[in-house]
Amino acid sequence: MKSVKLKNKLIILLILLAILLTAIKLCVWDNPNVLFRIAEGLDEPSSTYYLVLERIYKISVESSLAKRIEQHLSKNENAYLHDKYIRVLGVLGRKQSLYELKEIYNRYQHDQNYYATLYYVISSMGLVGDNEIVFFLEALLDRYKQLNVQVPGATIAASLYLITGSTDYYFINSSNELQKLILTKELINARKAIISSKGRGRTYEEMLILDKIFRRPSEFAMSQ
Repeated sequence: MKSVKLKNKLIILLILLAILLTAIKLCVWDNPNVLFRIAEGLDEPSSTYYLVLERIYKISVESSLAKRIEQHLSKNENAYLHDKYIRVLGVLGRKQSLYELKEIYNRYQHDQNYYATLYYVISSMGLVGDNEIVFFLEALLDRYKQLNVQVPGATIAASLYLITGSTDYYFINSSNELQKLILTKELINARKAIISSKGRGRTYEEMLILDKIFRRPSEFAMSQ
């Protein structure tokens, strides 16, 4: 009799544990709103940070996450998460996101307090990979000094390469010299991923390749 009662208690405990794990998965691990907040509280670079970020990409494959992010940005909701929203938008590669990205750039283009945000905006424009934004980026690069653009010319040139595949973009470097864009392995791989995903949603594997544009080389191994 005692063994039967013990067995029943064990079964109940296992059921409760299964319910708890399912609730955690639904409320946290499958919830991008929660994941964005967790990522904001973590240090970058760190393995945990990239684990959470990559989970966001994983669950976005079968969801309308990009549309929801655009709505948050349009309504200026969760301002402390905007840099991460913008980063993810570029990786997801939804063409319609370009409108919101341009709006954000125009809003903060002369504000030095938003240097990081503007960097993410320009980088994400390139990652979206649509020709519609080429004229805008070329105008920024041509008038980089005159307009006192708050984003490095190299970032603008890199985004143009991601869209057009052309390496004939020059920018004024920190030494006030004209410099040609230098291709890195990450840029080349990102360009390939953008081309291969044209006309369809991006795969999780392609998203991981594209996100490396935002990382320093020493950080790449952290998420392996």
